[in-house]
Amino acid sequence: MDGEHVQADSVVLALGPWTNTLASSLQLPHISGQLGHSLVLKPSTSETLPADCLFVSWQSKSGISVNKNS
Repeated sequence: MDGEHVQADSVVLALGPWTNTLASSLQLPHISGQLGHSLVLKPSTSETLPADCLFVSWQSKSGISVNKNS
């Protein structure tokens, strides 16, 4: 914040693939993430979709299952 020090109990680094670059420059432990996918839902009506996150299990036509809830 313009060179100002801000005290905090916790800090969230949310820079996508650049998070570990910043963490390294701050001498923090290595941070890694998991590959994820985004879905854009477009309603078939004029109703507004809520801004909720979906945690789903998915199964392909060939029977391969992916569970992203764990």
